[in-house]
Amino acid sequence: MYKIGIIGCGSIGRMIVENAGYVDVKVVALYDDILSRAKDISPNECKVAKNFEEFLREDMDLVVEAASQEAVRKYGRAVLKSGKDLIVMSSGALLDRQLREEMIDAAKGHNSNISIPSGAILGLDNLKILRFMNGDISLRTIKNPKSLGIEDLTGNMVVFKGKASEAVKKFPFNINVAASLSLATGRDIDVEIVADSDVRDNIHQIRAKGEFGKITIDIENSKFPKNPKTSYLAALSILSLLKTRNDQIKIG
Repeated sequence: MYKIGIIGCGSIGRMIVENAGYVDVKVVALYDDILSRAKDISPNECKVAKNFEEFLREDMDLVVEAASQEAVRKYGRAVLKSGKDLIVMSSGALLDRQLREEMIDAAKGHNSNISIPSGAILGLDNLKILRFMNGDISLRTIKNPKSLGIEDLTGNMVVFKGKASEAVKKFPFNINVAASLSLATGRDIDVEIVADSDVRDNIHQIRAKGEFGKITIDIENSKFPKNPKTSYLAALSILSLLKTRNDQIKIG
């Protein structure tokens, strides 16, 4: 069993705390800008930090960021420089090249690592072949307008078409799929986002082709019950990553 801390005590943070025994971790520290949220989910003998510095002083093997891109920008480098590994849920922050390089340097210099869960993407391990092979990849995401912060839309409408690096700026809380695909494949992928009032679940359509052949991935995943801006599959992927982190046999 290894010790973890969590930055961000919303629905994903709560889920990790509630499933800590299953994934064989001990949650020893919590930090949230809203102190009451951390207190609300805190297990016994867990430090509820009043500020980030207090949080970082705790003895932890790993920190899970489950807050926002802004939290990655504010705290990611300090976590890595403290020698703690970091799991980044808000992967969109890492499309900022300068931040990404600074975090990589911090990890290299302090024997720490950065992990990104597969999130709502199936087959992400195979798509990494595009790092070293020629090919094309694109993402089309379809969501209910309310999940995108759009009110009073009936029917469907393309609300974004462009590169992933721009998509994560316009929709920082619900298009981490585009960021993770870009980071995995080593390119700023093409993204189209559609708001559709008839859609209930989140839909991601990934298309890739190259010398390896063609890859077609269609994913329809439910929204997280307590946070419609988060996909349930993305939330569950963090549990899978925590559970398998120390496996002697790693798949993918």
